[in-house]
Amino acid sequence: GINRLAVFSFYERKFNFHSLKNIDGQKFYNIYKVYFLFFLLIILSKTGFAGTNSVPPPPPPINDDCANAINVTVNGSIVSGVTLQSTLEVGELNDCAPAGSTQSVWYYFTATATNISVSLTSTAGACYFSSAIWPASSGCPAATGCHSLSCQSASGGPNITEHNLTNLTIGSNYYIQILYSPGGGCGNSAGFDISVSTTMA
Repeated sequence: GINRLAVFSFYERKFNFHSLKNIDGQKFYNIYKVYFLFFLLIILSKTGFAGTNSVPPPPPPINDDCANAINVTVNGSIVSGVTLQSTLEVGELNDCAPAGSTQSVWYYFTATATNISVSLTSTAGACYFSSAIWPASSGCPAATGCHSLSCQSASGGPNITEHNLTNLTIGSNYYIQILYSPGGGCGNSAGFDISVSTTMA
């Protein structure tokens, strides 16, 4: 929290209490100083600076919504991510996840071959992610009644899940939905690595 004595010292200099002392005498100076400190402490307590430290939660990931999906290059570098503070969009499907999965983030890749493998690895031990691959034709996010190309529901593992996709359309975009169920031994978030390759797992 803010050091109240430091705040008071700042305002003491700003309002120049000593000039009041010289003008109005020691008694007025002391009374004014006490009342000023009293009201300053009230203001600080109302704004939360006089109590315990308060750390605001981090913002949602930039790829919380499908419209802001992050590109993963085929045969490119591994991309790392988290689901902390992410949410489900209105109407977002989470059929490929256990009940209670309320966090999701989105990625996409552009197919450079008809056969593509998407690999998802948990980097936080026994913290398991569910995932689904959706064609762009399903909508972003996929609309009710659409079916994913591949679905991996991970209620108890494994740490690495693979989506081996076939008969893709070269040049088309495909969305990767990663879902997580907060709570348990992993808390509200866990980390993962994702990669996309033309080498089938």
